[in-house]
Amino acid sequence: MEIFIALLIIAIIVGVVIFISGREPGDLHLNLQGSPARITLDEAKQVNRVTYLQLISPELARALAGKLQGDAWQLVQSGLCVSWLNEGRQDAALQLLGKLDPHHRGVALSNLLRHLIEAGEERQALELLAQSGDELPAQPLLRVPLLRAEGRLDEARAELSELDAYKGDADVLHLTQLARQQRELEQRDAALHSLDLAWQLMQGSAAVDEYLGLDALLAELAALGEFSRLQAIAEQLPVAQRPAAIAELIRAGLFEQARALLQGLAQYQSESLQEQMFGAMLGRDQLIQAEELLGQVTNAQHTTLLVRLAQWHIVRGSFETAAAGLQAHARSPQERIDLYLSLWKLQVGERPELAARLLDQAEGWVAQLTEDEQDDLRFFVLDARLSTQSLLPERQRTSYEIRRGLEEMERLLQGMDSYSRIANLGLLARLLHQLGRAEDALAKLAQARELLSRSGPQDDLEDLDKALLLEDIATTYLQLQRLDLALAARAEIPESEIFDERDWIAALIEHDHLQQAIETLDLRTLFAVAAPLASLTGKLAELAEQGQALRGQLLAKLSSDAFWEPAASAA
Repeated sequence: MEIFIALLIIAIIVGVVIFISGREPGDLHLNLQGSPARITLDEAKQVNRVTYLQLISPELARALAGKLQGDAWQLVQSGLCVSWLNEGRQDAALQLLGKLDPHHRGVALSNLLRHLIEAGEERQALELLAQSGDELPAQPLLRVPLLRAEGRLDEARAELSELDAYKGDADVLHLTQLARQQRELEQRDAALHSLDLAWQLMQGSAAVDEYLGLDALLAELAALGEFSRLQAIAEQLPVAQRPAAIAELIRAGLFEQARALLQGLAQYQSESLQEQMFGAMLGRDQLIQAEELLGQVTNAQHTTLLVRLAQWHIVRGSFETAAAGLQAHARSPQERIDLYLSLWKLQVGERPELAARLLDQAEGWVAQLTEDEQDDLRFFVLDARLSTQSLLPERQRTSYEIRRGLEEMERLLQGMDSYSRIANLGLLARLLHQLGRAEDALAKLAQARELLSRSGPQDDLEDLDKALLLEDIATTYLQLQRLDLALAARAEIPESEIFDERDWIAALIEHDHLQQAIETLDLRTLFAVAAPLASLTGKLAELAEQGQALRGQLLAKLSSDAFWEPAASAA
């Protein structure tokens, strides 16, 4: 990330130079500080893009980097060596190292060593040096941990003392790295002094640097067990910067201290940290504290955490004895039913007998509700019942149960409000597909689209509601292998309501519509689709000649200026 920031700044500086000088970008070669490399503005843009992409898909980043030449190739490859190391390919990292000029080889080697040292893999770093034929590095913050790993403790302490003597001129990142080495050599007081200096510097430059290095500072305090210091710093931080400190307290099991810092956070931050805290409590078998926290969260979080608690009991084999308590935690009869239906879905494959009991219990509770409260929940119970049937070989299915269930689901649909009816038509279509009734499934989706097209003020459907329903319909069409109808449904979504295409791109990739996924990908979704992008490159690799052609299209798109222009992505 530091490399990317540096390169981005370079690009901005070049832009300013061009603006001031009035010269054409192609006439300029940029001299990089501390490097013999000279690159053009266009090459600087390509280097930035590769560095961006490395965070998401190292494979694609390496492919784009291969198109560069000369100094630009040297520059970008020196940053890509680590990507091979992350994939367990030290041999490939060393091979690439051998292709670099002396300057960029030194940069790449330092990156590799730093990466291993920060991961606590000093022994592997020494092995890498042995294989590359290099001596220990001259940089003290790399040299000291390697001396320590070799058992040369006196030399390590001597070099560290020299570093400590000049730490008054160091920046925050240097000081936190120094503190780590002091901690590793059991120089606790010196490490704390370095961290105190780092905090003072950070406070002084906060307006400009936005607490750059805060995570490393907090991690070192946690490693030293200085949680009172950590909490004191957290209390001085702006609210937006607190989550990192709260997360360290949670990891340490200091839940009360963490909870005291939640006040004032944005709701999404608070909820995320509470979920993290809940998981940590269960991980430490602190059931009483977890149940107390469960009682304090919002209704929006409550069901999610309650399901998580039930899953914890199931894995431990204590669900049957804990069932009554879990039911008591439910804030309404509907939530209790939702809990058991969610657990059924999670357990039907791995623990079918338990899943059957959960479904029976949920169905019994639905029957106890008043008739006007039953419709949606009864529909979901029937969907679960018939989904269980769909898992059986066709000859083992009970045709009578399937027919009666489908008839009742049709009847229940008629009493639902417009949104629920359209959404559940999509659910019914997926069920019919599972049962092997593709034509019936398509008919239900057509019915849902017809209801949407004829909806008016009386249906109380906002544009966002319609967009969500159309997105669900389109994704269901993909499951039915009808890309044409999926695209038609998506075309009905107003442009203003298409705010997040992650799920759509993931669905396209899942159902092997790879060219469409490539065409849909834009800068807005690039970082959001990291996992699907890995799936995409994996599928392309399996497709031989066709895969190579599609891979070429993907690389061409990622290489184009248009892809990286925010205006084009927002269009």
